[in-house]
Amino acid sequence: MATLVNRTAAGWQLEGLRVRGRWRSIALMLTVVIVLHGAALLNQIYVRPFDYPMHIRRAVVLAEGEFHPGGVKIEGAYRPAYLFQALVYGVALLPGIDHAQGAIVVSLVSTSALSLTVFHLFYRALPDPDRAATGLIAALLTLVVLLVAPLTFRTWHRENLYLGYIAPIVYHNPTVTLVRPFALLLFLYTVKALDTAANVNRRWAVTVAAALTVLGTYAKPNFTLVLLPVLGGLLALRWLRRQPVDTPPILFGILLPGAVVLGLQYWFTYASNATNKVIFSPLTVARIFEPNHLVIFAKLALSLVFPGLVSVLYLRPALRDRSVVLAWLVLSVALAYVYLLAESGMPGDGNFFWGAQVALLILVVVTMRLLIRQELGADRRRPSWRAMVCAGALALHLAAGVVWYLSETLLPRPSWW
Repeated sequence: MATLVNRTAAGWQLEGLRVRGRWRSIALMLTVVIVLHGAALLNQIYVRPFDYPMHIRRAVVLAEGEFHPGGVKIEGAYRPAYLFQALVYGVALLPGIDHAQGAIVVSLVSTSALSLTVFHLFYRALPDPDRAATGLIAALLTLVVLLVAPLTFRTWHRENLYLGYIAPIVYHNPTVTLVRPFALLLFLYTVKALDTAANVNRRWAVTVAAALTVLGTYAKPNFTLVLLPVLGGLLALRWLRRQPVDTPPILFGILLPGAVVLGLQYWFTYASNATNKVIFSPLTVARIFEPNHLVIFAKLALSLVFPGLVSVLYLRPALRDRSVVLAWLVLSVALAYVYLLAESGMPGDGNFFWGAQVALLILVVVTMRLLIRQELGADRRRPSWRAMVCAGALALHLAAGVVWYLSETLLPRPSWW
């Protein structure tokens, strides 16, 4: 009896140490995230007169806007993505907080939510959660993912770190910052919903997914815009092949709410606007940022080095991993939008790039998780050559990301774009 009690007490003690170690790792990670991204936010909000000040100005006048199901009319134009402005407006109602500080709060909460989601994915993929180092490894890898950038070294002499590339992490656009956690959570739900063997609580899951879809689309519609065609195509393919598919979670959780909100946004933004339409115009937008056709696709390749290497070097596990396959499909649709479509009234805004950026971030996350499972989850005394190649590519992405971060944090103007 005494032995049983001692064993139980030891188990509780071990569980307590594991939980405390995980929470310490989370606290450390969030501290670093808030400090790093907070510094970038200060430069974007108080120094650079671009995206953040524009969205903050719209938040100030939001209550005077003309609200419609497809967006809000502010400053003479319909804005389909107004969730950021609404949240900033709400936070600014608190005593002692102005709209600029509200923007900082909303952005840091969004980035922290993204960090926690990525940490959870990596932590669960790592072996032996009882080890104190497991939480620290997951936190470190999360911080790396939130700093990576395309391999921009060849265009440093042109002071070109952003334009023409697909950047998984951007600091200057608040609506992209806001939509990232919604997009990742919705993507993970989609992977679960497509798994017919998964045990999904339909009522709860569908409600949460519909909320994520609607809120994420009002935050920024670009990810919903690329997810819906992929999901619709996969459902149609399964029906044609008469494969089992659990339709209600996908139909009522994503497709219907997403299609309704996107349809309303399209009507108010484009159908009722004679000066701005979505047109088929291959490479029109890409050539604005990079006139050389070969360099356009070289920049694309340099944006995809790490996830591409992981997917090729671990091809069989990648093909068995639904999240990796789905992430590549979503990114492919997003890239088709980038290189084939344009807005007739403002092609230079490059608004279809946003969906590709978010899709690439998700691809980086799921390929990193695949690498963790294949290498750290295996009984290896030392890394394989494939892991070393992928780690080298990741280190290059991180080095380029540090330079990109410093330029966005320290320079008063986007001179290194």
